[in-house]
Amino acid sequence: MKSKHLLPVLFCAIFSIQLVAQSDGLRDALSWRWAWQNFQYPITENHSTDDYTTGAEVAYSAWLNRWLDVAIPLRFGKADLPLDQLGNKVTNRFIASLGMQLHLNITPTGSLIQPYLLGGASLLAEGFRGGTVNPEFPFGLGLN
Repeated sequence: MKSKHLLPVLFCAIFSIQLVAQSDGLRDALSWRWAWQNFQYPITENHSTDDYTTGAEVAYSAWLNRWLDVAIPLRFGKADLPLDQLGNKVTNRFIASLGMQLHLNITPTGSLIQPYLLGGASLLAEGFRGGTVNPEFPFGLGLN
């Protein structure tokens, strides 16, 4: 009986919190994401869970105005990179990237759901010694 009444109270408490991450009065934010990366799918065209590896992202975001934010993400993790054209042989590498993104808000800051367009540039390092550094140009659609 108690749990029956606890859920609506918890629901109301969660939605009474301000959900806006950044605004004119709160310009800076830190975020953290856990990632599951798959560097095999374009080659093998199957959805094997063995092809996924883990990683994380820590990002600093700054509110510039009601339509524009800037983010500086640092990503790191491990990747099973293919060694042949069929993806049968892989090598396990540490990967890290640092970049900069601009977020163009589709709705003004302060909206409950805030979609945005993103574009940017970053560098991806594969391995520590003897690894490669490659440029990346992320673009897409995001949702806060």
